[in-house]
Amino acid sequence: MYCTQCGKPISDAAKFCTECGAPVGGAGGGESAPPTQGPDQAASAAPEGWGGFFGSLGSELLQVKAVSPDRFEFEGERKIKALLSRTTVRYQAVSVLDTAAKVIQWWEKLSESSFGIAPENFGASAETRRQKGTSVEIRKTVQTVGGGYAYHYGDLRAVVENEARRRGWTLKILVKRP
Repeated sequence: MYCTQCGKPISDAAKFCTECGAPVGGAGGGESAPPTQGPDQAASAAPEGWGGFFGSLGSELLQVKAVSPDRFEFEGERKIKALLSRTTVRYQAVSVLDTAAKVIQWWEKLSESSFGIAPENFGASAETRRQKGTSVEIRKTVQTVGGGYAYHYGDLRAVVENEARRRGWTLKILVKRP
C-alpha cells in the first residue's frame, strides 16, 4: 500500500504514514479510537478531540495513557534475544497541550541496553542519525546468526507534528521531561 499524500510505501496495518505523518484511509482515519489505557474521562475531555487522536496511536508495541485532559504519555518496550545476548529498546514520550496558545509540548526518549555479548560484535549493524534543530531521527538495524532487530525512531513525533500542523497547532520539542 502507498501513502495518498506523499506516495511512499506503507504497511497495510499502518494508521499513519511513517514518512509524512498523514492518516491512512482519509483525514479522519484516527479520530474515533479510544486510548489504549488511562482514564476515559481525561481522554474524552481533551481539547479539540486530541484524546481520540492520541489514543489511536496506541498499539501492541506502544501504550498511550491519558494522564489528564491535556497530558498524554507514551511508552513502548521491545526485548530482543540473540544467541548470547539480550537487548531491550525502550521508548518514552510525553505530550502536554497548551490550548490557549495552540501548542503541543513534546518530549521523547529512546534507550537501548544490552546484556551479554553485544549483537553488534557478531553480525551486521547499521545506524543512521539525522538531526534538524532539536529533532533527532535514528534508524538502526542489527542482524546476527542468533536473531536481529530493527527500529526507526522519529515516526511518532512526525505523525503528531503533521496532525498539529493540520489543526493549526504548533509542536514544541522539549529537552527535559515536563
